[in-house]
Amino acid sequence: MSKVMITVDRKKEFEKPESYVSAADPELQNAGPLSYDLAALELWSHSKQKRSKGRVSGVEVYKYLEKEDLLKRCLTALDGEVIAKTVSVSDFLRIFGNSGVPLWGTVVELEGRKLRVSYLTVVGGAIKHFWTALKLDWKQEDKTPMHPL
Repeated sequence: MSKVMITVDRKKEFEKPESYVSAADPELQNAGPLSYDLAALELWSHSKQKRSKGRVSGVEVYKYLEKEDLLKRCLTALDGEVIAKTVSVSDFLRIFGNSGVPLWGTVVELEGRKLRVSYLTVVGGAIKHFWTALKLDWKQEDKTPMHPL
């Protein structure tokens, strides 16, 4: 698989969603390598996602990643912003398929105690960076990209 190099300015802050209150894990927001091959990331799934028609709530995924100390390997909103702006749709689909890509390194609280996770997907022929509710289910095809150990 051909390389898709990503370079992230880790000194920058991520773009905050509307009604932003705080990041759940502020120490992770500028963590991660400055440069990496997107095609070389591990694509992780929760055990419940691996079952036939598997679904698992985002809250359960987040708690598992936190408990197993895996959040530090997950991509963040900063990564998502760079990916959305620099990666071609064809490369994105080749690496991730036609699925949602949660970036568990950035979970935020909005006003009203609503939790959101940074998320990438293809919409209308473009890669879009969204914030989606943590309580929603993640399907079998929704893989979590992680930096290798």
